Amino acid sequence: MYSSKKYFVDALSIAKASIDATNKNEGHEEYMTYLTANGLICGKVFKPEVLDFKNGKSITDELEEKFEVGSEINIFSLTNAIYDKWVDDEFKENKSYDREADHSITLEDVQIKTNSGQVINSNLLVLFADQVIGVIPGKMNF
Repeated sequence: MYSSKKYFVDALSIAKASIDATNKNEGHEEYMTYLTANGLICGKVFKPEVLDFKNGKSITDELEEKFEVGSEINIFSLTNAIYDKWVDDEFKENKSYDREADHSITLEDVQIKTNSGQVINSNLLVLFADQVIGVIPGKMNF
């Protein structure tokens, strides 16, 4: 299943960061504001470290190696790696699972303005792309 929203949201984030960096609009280049049915979500796009457990190593072995070299692992990096492994295993079994249909956007320094006007602040948030109605490039302060 092709997800045009996934590609457009990714492209918009990359384009915004590139233009702001070129124009030296420092400080807000990676912030995006997402319109959802439940309100507005503003945050800085966060790319978790990629962990690869597909090479036959166990999750425990891979984590031990990362910790030995001083890598800091966050919950989203580990969750994405576990999820990717499960999806790969599922696809090998029945060939019907479409990884591209799933997409999430990990954000940091997040502000959420609910439809009732309440403002919620969070360090991190996972926003699923199917919940996005629209995107406003840049940071909005609520």
